[in-house]
Amino acid sequence: MIYDPGHEYFAHGFTDEVQFYNAINAGAAGPLVLRPPFDQDARCRWLGRFCRAALAIARSRGRCNVVVDELQLVTEPGRAPAEWGELVLTGRKFGVQVMAASIRPALIDKNFWTVATHVRTGRLNFSDDQQTMARSLNVPIADVQALSGFQFISRNMLTGEIKRG
Repeated sequence: MIYDPGHEYFAHGFTDEVQFYNAINAGAAGPLVLRPPFDQDARCRWLGRFCRAALAIARSRGRCNVVVDELQLVTEPGRAPAEWGELVLTGRKFGVQVMAASIRPALIDKNFWTVATHVRTGRLNFSDDQQTMARSLNVPIADVQALSGFQFISRNMLTGEIKRG
């Protein structure tokens, strides 16, 4: 399941929630992409229902892979839809794997950083984002500030292994 508020994943995505959930219930194959409207309140409501569906799928099937893009559009450091919090804080025990992306990591829900298994950053322009990623990766902020082009730093939070490229 892919939550795509930027409407940029694949050639096809659902802009109608009913059709999206009907496709899930029908057992449609391949990635299913939900493209919420550009209205902020609607995006948050749609994310809540999306997260509830992902948990239900994981509970019934034993697993569910979830991608949430542009996380900064639907969460804040101290506020996120309750269903998002439930998904990231409890979903793992039901087989949920969440991958989220944000161009503004300082603006996203802190619960996500708490339970992340793998964290990766590339070049960031704003000091708040650089500080957030340095803290999350447990590296000096100078390492994040020094990234240029397509360079990255990643950390496996289970093993502590850091990769740079």
